[in-house]
Amino acid sequence: MKDLTATFRMAEITEVQALNIIPTFLEGHPKQWFNENNTTFESWSLFKTRFLHTYSSPSSKQIASNRLRTRQQRHDEAVIEYYTDVMKLCKLVDPSMTDASKLDHLYHGLKSSLMKEVLREAPLT
Repeated sequence: MKDLTATFRMAEITEVQALNIIPTFLEGHPKQWFNENNTTFESWSLFKTRFLHTYSSPSSKQIASNRLRTRQQRHDEAVIEYYTDVMKLCKLVDPSMTDASKLDHLYHGLKSSLMKEVLREAPLT
């Protein structure tokens, strides 16, 4: 859904156009679900919310939470890759997570060789 939304945004497709186009990307049960509910979608945002609520795995949040708790920066992993992955997991676990909590998660798995440098700078948020 994120990739599709980004593609629509890059192509400058309006929300109304996106709602008209989306059925071409759906197959099987999701397409049937869309056809049965399309009159209730007043906006692209509402469609996305309902679609994700209907088709997201109930355990996906738990899996993301477990990954976030155990996420460690790999030896050969660039800081930006680690940061991006942790931020994505934070958003999945709690879209309104505080910056302080995000920093805690980042610190927790950061390579020890980088931790000294980070603590020297001591970002507040």
